[in-house]
Amino acid sequence: SELEALRKAPVLTITDADQAPDAAGIIGFTVRDNHVRFNIDDALASAGGLVISSKLLSLANSVKPRH
Repeated sequence: SELEALRKAPVLTITDADQAPDAAGIIGFTVRDNHVRFNIDDALASAGGLVISSKLLSLANSVKPRH
């Protein structure tokens, strides 16, 4: 997939919750209790050479940590 090709590139990918789990981006938006929330895959960001700020990580609904 196109997202798979970007996995190791320094590109911030953003998807919505309707995407297949294997097509998830670094930031994934979801709707919970009529509010838009987001999850961050910091491990995927790290693989692409990106650093997500601690402030943004603290606001995320969930964070997949770096390894």
